[in-house]
Amino acid sequence: MVHHVTLTMPDDLYQALLRRTQETGRSLEETAADSLAQALQNPAPGELLRSSTGAWASGVPDASVRHDDYLGQALHDELQGRRDD
Repeated sequence: MVHHVTLTMPDDLYQALLRRTQETGRSLEETAADSLAQALQNPAPGELLRSSTGAWASGVPDASVRHDDYLGQALHDELQGRRDD
């Protein structure tokens, strides 16, 4: 079954799609469908990291609860010129 979709996109994205169309020699519709299919097959940014959360022992038993505290402290330390190297 084939479905028709109308998209509204910014000019820079449209121009990139046109360039890809010219590079591949395929139609605009085929290129857009291929690009969308590829984007949907690739995991979203951070998805691989989220899928491995809890897979190993970090030695920090409350990291899942206090992650913001730890990240904030690390950023503060970095801005102050301190590192845990």
